[in-house]
Amino acid sequence: MCLRGLRNIDHATIRVFLRLLNSSGRAHYTWNAQICDEASDTPPDLLIFSLPEHDTLALPPVQAPVIVLKHPQQTPPHWPHHAVARPLQMEEFTEVLLEIESLLATSSQQPVFSQHSPVNYHDTHLQYKLAAWPSSSVLMQNPQFSRLAAFLRSRFLGFNELMRLSRCDDSTAVLFLSTLHDLHLLQIQRQNTLGPASPAVLATPAARVLGIIERLRHKMGLEKMS
Repeated sequence: MCLRGLRNIDHATIRVFLRLLNSSGRAHYTWNAQICDEASDTPPDLLIFSLPEHDTLALPPVQAPVIVLKHPQQTPPHWPHHAVARPLQMEEFTEVLLEIESLLATSSQQPVFSQHSPVNYHDTHLQYKLAAWPSSSVLMQNPQFSRLAAFLRSRFLGFNELMRLSRCDDSTAVLFLSTLHDLHLLQIQRQNTLGPASPAVLATPAARVLGIIERLRHKMGLEKMS
């Protein structure tokens, strides 16, 4: 775990949290925090990054999951990383860290779409499912997010089916899916639409007309057309 741009009090608080978490048995990993900078040769498995109070855009270009320590007034509508507000609280920090553990445990699986792949969420061939349950900081971004997450918790759903079940508007559903995708919390699969076509699908218009005529002749007791 890499700490970057944090205040001394944040360093001390996180180290206390990690010591308690590691001894509690709740975590799957043993977490250790160290201060690092952008020139570090070893890529971090997790970065905890602090934004200046006046800056909401200077996010570090890393591939690892990022926890952003933010000020209470920094509440953008679509935060691109996991966010934890100051002053740090043990339960909120632990919840986000355990969520990231779940993501790291499944990172070896090859998703249909990477984090940076553009996704057309209205594509009727795509289906969605949660990779992990979102943290409360994510769900609180919109009153509908908890309802949407519940429908994707245990099964894959297409966009139209998700909207029908949740009775959510289009823009909120897209925002929810894109938020989860940015946070590595969304599984996306392309459903198989190929299958054996029925005779009705394969039949030409002329063949369908002849079939109707043959059925009428059969009902009338007439001989089959040659």
